[in-house]
Amino acid sequence: MPIDEHLIVQPLKGKRIVVTRARSQASSLVAALTELGAEVIELPTIETVPLESYDSLDNALKNIAQYQWLIVTSVNTARVLAERLTALKLPPSTLAPPRKVAIGSATAKAMREKGIEVDLIPDQYIAESLIAAMEEASLSLHSETRHSDDQREEESLRSPESNKALQSPATPSRHLATAIHGSRILLARATIARDIIPDELTRKGATVDVIDAYRTIIPEESLERMRQVFSDPSKLPNAVTFTSSSTVKNFFTLWNEVGFSGTPEGVAAISIGPITGETLRECGWQPATEATDHHLEGLIAALVDIF
Repeated sequence: MPIDEHLIVQPLKGKRIVVTRARSQASSLVAALTELGAEVIELPTIETVPLESYDSLDNALKNIAQYQWLIVTSVNTARVLAERLTALKLPPSTLAPPRKVAIGSATAKAMREKGIEVDLIPDQYIAESLIAAMEEASLSLHSETRHSDDQREEESLRSPESNKALQSPATPSRHLATAIHGSRILLARATIARDIIPDELTRKGATVDVIDAYRTIIPEESLERMRQVFSDPSKLPNAVTFTSSSTVKNFFTLWNEVGFSGTPEGVAAISIGPITGETLRECGWQPATEATDHHLEGLIAALVDIF
């Protein structure tokens, strides 16, 4: 049987795919799915809005030197951090003291575009992966510091000037400030984000300050959009994509408000990662697939694989 080359180029041709991401951030996903042949249905279940007050975040930024780690959880968080630094008339280099962890390559890119350095990008945003990456980074830094200290000691044996420097009050070893146990960590994220990571870091002996950077709401127009998309059983979408736990929770808030029950029958739920996938299961919807790489490209690849 001859291969349809057009289908190879457009593997999602004829598939109706729902995008639940915020409209302001959905363009790249919509464009990519459209290029792959999908009929994209935008149903934003989330919208990012400013906080009523940035006092807590501003205070944390003005006193950033008290932290050994800064965890930036999303592109939105990176954007808000940059905006608040500008509002406070502080340069991006203000964030230099703590080691900065970017959750995902998109977040890292957004940080760098704002002039904020990135020290660590965990493979996955789950407790085990994040903590393992932070601990490994600490051990690596400890090894580098020990090597530097050994070199200084060797120099001191040859140079009286170096010996005097070695005997002067020492700067605290950097690895002591970056190990999780005993460190203070600033975790900036959305209000009411679903996240067990602060608890896990606390169990490891860290003091974790969770600071809101922005909040999310459900767009008003999405209620009617939900009704339009799912009311006709003959025109149901093939799949719904979810990029965060909030998009899942808000989807079911809208679903229930419209008067639907259960889950969309015969429709595949596509999760960007394990936390989002777990939220889907808690809502009674088993994900059809979960992205191996937890970013938009990974989500798209997972979607293509099941069709």
